[in-house]
Amino acid sequence: MNVDCRDVTPMPCFDGFQHTPVEYAKAPRCPALFMHGADDPRATLAEGRRVFDAVPPGGKVFQSFPNCGHHSYVTTQPVGWNAAVGRFLKMAKNTPLRSDVERWK
Repeated sequence: MNVDCRDVTPMPCFDGFQHTPVEYAKAPRCPALFMHGADDPRATLAEGRRVFDAVPPGGKVFQSFPNCGHHSYVTTQPVGWNAAVGRFLKMAKNTPLRSDVERWK
């Protein structure tokens, strides 16, 4: 049964399926770290990669976590999470914001 959230509540609701992450990914203005569980049943690894690939080159990192689903990697894979975040922060420190157009060409 497909239920529209507007049918069950008078309050405004958020329908994530009406948004297109791949489209939003085309316009980041800062470095981006994508973390994805390789076994995520809600958002597949291929879907996460598609969003990542839509981000323009420069200042982006994709980190997948094996044997993880759709949950917190900091609690399930703390060593991998810390390493990924540490590498990203070192890279991001020297990455210009996209408003600096000349350096992003």
